[in-house]
Formats: sequence, C-alpha cells, structure tokens
Amino acid sequence: MMQRKKEPFYGYWGFIGGKIKFDQYILECAKAELYEEAGLRCDLTLKGLFSSKTYHGTTIAYNHQLFIIMGKNPRGKLVGKTREGECKWISLPDVSSLQNFPNVKYSLQIAKSKRFRWIEADRMQKDDVFIGMKEYKNQLV
Repeated sequence: MMQRKKEPFYGYWGFIGGKIKFDQYILECAKAELYEEAGLRCDLTLKGLFSSKTYHGTTIAYNHQLFIIMGKNPRGKLVGKTREGECKWISLPDVSSLQNFPNVKYSLQIAKSKRFRWIEADRMQKDDVFIGMKEYKNQLV
C-alpha cells in the first residue's frame, strides 16, 4: 500500500494507482504505475470497477473511476519513498487499522471476488477528512 505524501488526501493509505495515459490500455497503465511507484512487477488481472463521487458538503469535488487490478507473484524490491508517497507491505488484518481511503474495503472486496464486480458509492468529506460513504451499486457481472 501507499501513504500519500501530497494533496489531495495527504496522509491517507490506499493502493498504487494512477491516471491512464492517452496511449495506454488498462493493464499497460497498471504495469507502468506499479513499477514507477513501487518498483515491482506482477502478474496482473482486471478484477472490477469502483466508481465514486466525492462530495464536500453538497458539491462534487472528485469523480473517480477506479479499475481494480489484482497483482500476484510480485517481483523486484519494494521502493520505500517516492514523490507520490511511502510504500509498505501491509498484511490484510492490519489494513483496517490505517487511515485508509474509504473505498479500500470495496477495492479488497472486488479483488477477492471470483467474478468481475462493479461497485458505485459516494464518499463524503468535511474539512478534507472522510466522514462517510454511501453505497449505491454492488453487483457481479
């Protein structure tokens, strides 16, 4: 996992991610981001989609469409700190003790699913702190 060391969402823990470039496919992007941010290579599989709007009060501040990718058989040496944040191996039982993005539990649910899963949920913030989450859709495809 990575703890963000930049705004927005400074200090929150989440999974490695990034924006898809114009010339990339989904798994190409995941491969590049994983190596750039964590120094790792893995066997990658697209597991599902997490869609969310983040609200500050009644205003939509962010709209994220997250492709959830499962990585297996990691190779390489985990990079500690990068310009994006600090990477660490975190055991599943310890994940819930961190200051996580609220969608981390949904990302894990998608990654563990035997079928492609699509989840939609709103994230609510006040003073840059997540204060709630409302799930709308959670379906297997």
